Amino acid sequence: MASLLKRPRSKFWFAAFTDSTGRRLKKSTKTTDKRVATKIAAEFESAANKRRTYLQVRRVLGDFSRELLGVD
Repeated sequence: MASLLKRPRSKFWFAAFTDSTGRRLKKSTKTTDKRVATKIAAEFESAANKRRTYLQVRRVLGDFSRELLGVD
């Protein structure tokens, strides 16, 4: 299960998640909104566990950002 952490000198939330090989990864969500960061962390973990290709991940994150930001 993905979790969030905030580093002392950063304004952004970081997602901590496990990939398909069992490694624990930490990636910046590049957002200061915790609710949005939680959704991004879940997407990171989902993509890592499904071993998606670059284009698939890009498509999923694009759809996700349009949903959150309302941008077409």
